[in-house]
Amino acid sequence: MKTEIRIINYVDDILLLHQNNEYLKNMTRKVIDTLKYFGFTINTEKSDTEPKQTVIFLGQELKLTYATVKTKQKKRLLLLHDLFNMRRQKNARTEIIVKQTAKLIRKRNNLELQFQEASLFLNIMDHQKVYAARLIGWNITMIMNKITIPDINWWVTKLRAKHPIIINTDTTTNDNDNGFSTQWKGFNIREGIGNDRNS
Repeated sequence: MKTEIRIINYVDDILLLHQNNEYLKNMTRKVIDTLKYFGFTINTEKSDTEPKQTVIFLGQELKLTYATVKTKQKKRLLLLHDLFNMRRQKNARTEIIVKQTAKLIRKRNNLELQFQEASLFLNIMDHQKVYAARLIGWNITMIMNKITIPDINWWVTKLRAKHPIIINTDTTTNDNDNGFSTQWKGFNIREGIGNDRNS
């Protein structure tokens, strides 16, 4: 039975999900060969090409057996600290550097794997940041609108919850000899030396 493979990627990290272990191994090999063909290199120290049921991806622990995602405590506390500071600055109507807003939104984007509705929140802040960056530049200060405070409060509420979040995935598990069959493979890629940028 041939089914679609699910690919989750963020910048240079790729996670492949599929129910059939052998099919996943073959597809992983093809994906790696394709990336190498286009000039990417695979970082073998950070890569894991063997199927597992628990994986750390983008600082979050994914347990495919139970279909849950849990953010590491340190990452959760750092983002909460940033959100509290941003909320305090908005309430006081103090000026915020555009880059600081972009940094907070980038941290938020890492959590979109855990919270499906994540992209709906902080969009107002993102639009204000983009507008200010276009008009003035990245290193200038701006005053954020207080309309974004409910979005920040939503994020604080979600991050304070200590229990793992159940994810809704397109993949399903089928019982077999070991009790589960959904597998994953993840690997880290970087641009090759042949490109303009060296990493």
